[in-house]
Amino acid sequence: MKNFVNDSTCFLRGFQRPKAVLNWTIRPGNSYTYEETNGDAIHREPFIAQFYSKQGNFDFVLITSHLDPDDVEQELLVFPKIMADAKSRFNGETDVMILGDLNADCGYFNEELDIELRDPEKYKWLISNQMDTNVAGKSCACDRIIITNSMDGRFTGEA
Repeated sequence: MKNFVNDSTCFLRGFQRPKAVLNWTIRPGNSYTYEETNGDAIHREPFIAQFYSKQGNFDFVLITSHLDPDDVEQELLVFPKIMADAKSRFNGETDVMILGDLNADCGYFNEELDIELRDPEKYKWLISNQMDTNVAGKSCACDRIIITNSMDGRFTGEA
């Protein structure tokens, strides 16, 4: 049964940001909230958008989500299906980034779990298990950024 937590998601574009940040856009109709068609595996459906570089040389899909701490492992299992849905909506786009409060650390998630999103042949987790993204007293990497390996060469440094 779903928790009755009502999250809202949006992507904001700051007008006081460096020019490089402003060179990304979402075309009308290129965003949606994922809706499950069979079951109730995701408690808070992800918001998905395709971003384009105004220079036309790079685009990618951004999936943002806030996972239920009680069902993190079950919800992470659904993300390959969510990514396939986005790929079919956005003409086969393979550059995908998942980010948000995935609660993928501490007592919520077994970091050694063998799930598709942990496959280094397909995905890279930019925020490692040792990083602290939590403002509470615990040192946890609950917030995560996961990219498909096709995006790996486009990012430098560490989170």
